[in-house]
Amino acid sequence: MAAIGSSMPKPIMADRLARILAVSKLTLLEEVRHKVLNATFLFAGVLIYFGVVLSRLALGFEERFFRDIGFAFLEFFGLAILLQSVYRIVEQDVHRGSSVEMYFVRPIERWEFLLGRYFGMAALLWMSLGVMGGAWSGLVAMRGFVFETLYLYVFLEIYLKLLIMLSTAFALATIATSQASYFISALLIYASGHVAYLIRSLLEHQERMDMTSLLLLKPLSYILPNFSLFGAVNNLESILAGAVRYDFYDFACVLGYSLVYGGSLALLASWRFSRREILI
Repeated sequence: MAAIGSSMPKPIMADRLARILAVSKLTLLEEVRHKVLNATFLFAGVLIYFGVVLSRLALGFEERFFRDIGFAFLEFFGLAILLQSVYRIVEQDVHRGSSVEMYFVRPIERWEFLLGRYFGMAALLWMSLGVMGGAWSGLVAMRGFVFETLYLYVFLEIYLKLLIMLSTAFALATIATSQASYFISALLIYASGHVAYLIRSLLEHQERMDMTSLLLLKPLSYILPNFSLFGAVNNLESILAGAVRYDFYDFACVLGYSLVYGGSLALLASWRFSRREILI
């Protein structure tokens, strides 16, 4: 009996994984059908304009200008893709019953559905960044610039930052009352994540902390994502100059932080989604 009992969870877990993967594949196909990847072609056009035309104005700094513009637009377009896609697949599908009903007539739990959506969007994001990164790398070779190994870490850190924002977007989409509040909240969290460490540093250096700082600002500085940990993105110029050290251990710390923070938000979104009323 013990042997039979120990073998029971395996097919159950396999079935759960198969359902999550099925939703992920369909989510990826839906987003490609919505022409989300067209943003990558827009990225290529903007990059060519800024990188080939405007970089000629930065005499003596063409390579740095082209690199900074490329990474900035890579992150910007990735953020734009995930924000507009997440709201549609989580909020509009639920309220307008466009494709969500085909899932719940089958034996699938809501958290499996949302995790499938999440992994599908993560795959779409990886595909989009791969296409945009390939276009950028091609222009780097065309301009005769040096492709540093550190750039690979920058690409990966940008992807991890966007995965954190993907989890944040899913969590916000399950609680937001309108599309405007969803976008504003997501952008505020994204911006705050770049200055959260400054807020924390200012609070730590205060001799006396008032009630507002104690009850609101200090907890908020720990709840917000801390994008200052992403060393390759934030200190690229200093690392290339040899003033700041960066190795695989630093990237491993960023990877661990992203998995824990993003995973916690994904679980929160799944829990919240499982308690929402589905209007079909």
